[in-house]
Amino acid sequence: MTSLNDYIYVYEFKLEVKQSLKVTKDKLLTTNTIKMFLAYHGDENKHTFSSIKTTLYNLRKQEKVILFDEQKIYFHTYNILFLIHRYLLAIDFYNSNEYRNTYAGLRGSESEIFDKYHIHRANSFDNSNAFTGDDKVKALIFRNFYSNRETTDLFINFYTLFPKSMIKVDSEDVFFKKIFDKIIEHFSSTYIASEEVIYKSLAITLNAYFRLKMNIQAKHSKQITEEILSTLFNYTFSASSADLLRNIYISGRLSEIPIFKHAKATKVLEENTIINFDKLFTELKESFTDLENIPMDAKAYFQENPIKQFLALSPMEFLQEIQ
Repeated sequence: MTSLNDYIYVYEFKLEVKQSLKVTKDKLLTTNTIKMFLAYHGDENKHTFSSIKTTLYNLRKQEKVILFDEQKIYFHTYNILFLIHRYLLAIDFYNSNEYRNTYAGLRGSESEIFDKYHIHRANSFDNSNAFTGDDKVKALIFRNFYSNRETTDLFINFYTLFPKSMIKVDSEDVFFKKIFDKIIEHFSSTYIASEEVIYKSLAITLNAYFRLKMNIQAKHSKQITEEILSTLFNYTFSASSADLLRNIYISGRLSEIPIFKHAKATKVLEENTIINFDKLFTELKESFTDLENIPMDAKAYFQENPIKQFLALSPMEFLQEIQ
């Protein structure tokens, strides 16, 4: 009998990450945490993280101290740096030429999407094309973006919550996996009107982490979130902490991370959208048989809170694969 673990890499925290140390929670540990994070992820954000150090000090009461790489650090502060780091990389990508060359560059133009479909469909039948699978899948996705954009967006959004790196393939399918990864990468950014949209998504993400992962009170969470966004981007917002946590949904994608928004009312998907989601994946598996054993159930996917799924993604250095 097979299970999801046969097709998806499943991870757990390393033992040292699970164990909490009973020590004085002083400011030095915040500095140690920043240094440790920079050691793993590069020091290009050294000054950026230093600028919010005073705000990070205010998290110490709710912190968990761990011994990682023989250094005492703050577990939650490290994860917060990880979230900010991912968004900073996404903002850099947003301001690059590479962003304009992805699906986002089409700005949702139906005519251009339809043109792309015809180009890739024609290439998939070109005998001189050494590898038609790439064009076949792109044609399928562009066709679905044209005919059923909501369902197709939901499908690509899946890969912002369950990264493509988690999908297992046999050794003989490594070449296919690289091609599939590049295809997903191409579609993993959508048109975003301004940087402020990205800032708001980061605010939603940080507030959710403070409230759901650290059990910080609403007023304190709002204050810390706003301090970080104000310091980093000179960005402020009027929404309360409760507002930021209410009816969160994925409005777009940027460099394979979700762009969140919140709404006054819960967004309810029509049953037909869920059915079409499953149909799209079935059709994709038929076009690319290497995917046929990877399970994806739309109903199970949609019943989860997307922000909780996103916050479940942790820095790889904290994790080990469950064998």
